[in-house]
Formats: sequence, structure tokens, C-alpha cells
Amino acid sequence: AAVVGTVVMVVQTGLMVVVWKRIEPLNNRVQECRDARSRLMTDLIKTIKRVKLSMTHAAWRGKVSTKRTEELSLLGKARYLSACNEFLGCVGTAAVPVSIF
Repeated sequence: AAVVGTVVMVVQTGLMVVVWKRIEPLNNRVQECRDARSRLMTDLIKTIKRVKLSMTHAAWRGKVSTKRTEELSLLGKARYLSACNEFLGCVGTAAVPVSIF
């Protein structure tokens, strides 16, 4: 019984590590997208007078919207994997006593 419980814990930990290794690069990419959008917004704020005078606010809105959409897409994937990792942790915690008995 103890061997089964140990095996379940090792498998659970392995699965959680695999999922975490997939989450980490996504989080890094989300941060890169945030930084890019932040730089774009900073440039927009610095040149807001020229943007308004030249009537290019629609183009800037499209650029910011594209960056934000990319960021939200990556963020959704990262949150989904994070939820899967949390689910594995909860199921694994309950699976150890169940597998022993």
C-alpha cells in the first residue's frame, strides 16, 4: 500500500513539473507582450499631440489592440495550464489516501 501511495505521489509530481515547464515560457512571453504594449503606449503618450494633429489615432488604436489581443491570447493559455496544474495538485492530494486504501 505504501508503494502505491509513493508511486502516485511521484507520478503526480512528475505531471505537475511537466505542466509547469510549459507554463513558464508562456509567462515569459506574456511579460514580453506586456513590455511591448507598454513601450507602444509610452510612445503614444509622448507623441499624443502629433497623433491628434495628424489624425493617426485609428492606426495607433489598431497597433495597441493587436498587442493587447496577442497578450490576452497568451495569458489565457497560461491561465488554463495553471488551472490544470492546480487540478492535478488537488486530485493528487486526494489520490494518495485513496490509492493506499
